[in-house]
Amino acid sequence: MNNALNYILSNTTIMTFLKSEAREQVASDIRAKTGSGTTAFGVEVLLMNGNDKTIAERFEQYLAAGVAACVKLRIEATA
Repeated sequence: MNNALNYILSNTTIMTFLKSEAREQVASDIRAKTGSGTTAFGVEVLLMNGNDKTIAERFEQYLAAGVAACVKLRIEATA
């Protein structure tokens, strides 16, 4: 499992995709909750700002779920 995790975390293409998807999911959550037009780029700006801990926590949760799914697929593919 550690090999699969290290592979995912060190693969910049996969991590770029997973981070993008996590930002988009957070933006989707915000749009659903507030009716605003928040975008993934807006979420990225909010994350860089660092003032909203809830957004950062939600981003980390979505990113962790994406990494976990990729690790599972990697383990299944190499088994």
